[in-house]
Amino acid sequence: YSVVFSPDGTQLATAGEDGTARLWQSGSVDQLLAKNCDWVRDFLQNAPSTEKDRHLCDGIGTIPQTQPSPAIAPPATPFNAAVNQATQAANLAQTAQTPEQWRTVANHWQQAITHLQSIPPTDPNHTTAQQKIGEYQKNLHYAQQRKATAK
Repeated sequence: YSVVFSPDGTQLATAGEDGTARLWQSGSVDQLLAKNCDWVRDFLQNAPSTEKDRHLCDGIGTIPQTQPSPAIAPPATPFNAAVNQATQAANLAQTAQTPEQWRTVANHWQQAITHLQSIPPTDPNHTTAQQKIGEYQKNLHYAQQRKATAK
């Protein structure tokens, strides 16, 4: 659904149509592409891109010596806002240790849930949003438990 490279080119964030956000990390874009070239090729075939971008995976995981263009951000919607909040929560949870850090994680999960709850039944993302609410509530509960037990 959406993809963007980090400014330093060592991370790739993706957001799926199902509301799943993933962060792909690697030592370099070359390594990332070498590991995930088939996926990148599939993405580029289905996304608007320049001819240069279509050749990112040509060769053996090599790329041109230019920075990739960031993807165009999707329009702001409650669903996209929820995905952004969930992505932030998931990223922060990877390193959270203190009660304050876990509180921040929990706040992001709560905000994501609130955004999903605001999606009307007529929205095409409504069914997915309802499924994600349950998942995000479990993650919120986990963050709250970790906040209570963190030192």
